[in-house]
Amino acid sequence: YDMQPVRDDEIIIPRMLRDVVVDYVNQDSGNKHPINLAIADSAHAVTFQGDEKLLRRAVQNAINNAIKHNPDGCHITICLEGIMSDWSLTVADDDCATSSG
Repeated sequence: YDMQPVRDDEIIIPRMLRDVVVDYVNQDSGNKHPINLAIADSAHAVTFQGDEKLLRRAVQNAINNAIKHNPDGCHITICLEGIMSDWSLTVADDDCATSSG
């Protein structure tokens, strides 16, 4: 929506994810939406060429959707797996209100 040209940054994905998670952990005073960040050993140096602002916004949108659609709380997991040129990023939630134990 900013109508800005897409940037071509080298994004260090694990660092960006840690920054995003820290922002949410600091906001979740009731601990209703704990976030687990799982970065595979092979993915600690994963980089990506692209627009960091847009990728960060996509991850934030996925987290915001988990929070919005689970107002009573849920666990959110962000998982980064793979190696330098073949990796996957997953954001998932579980609905704690309907889970047992």
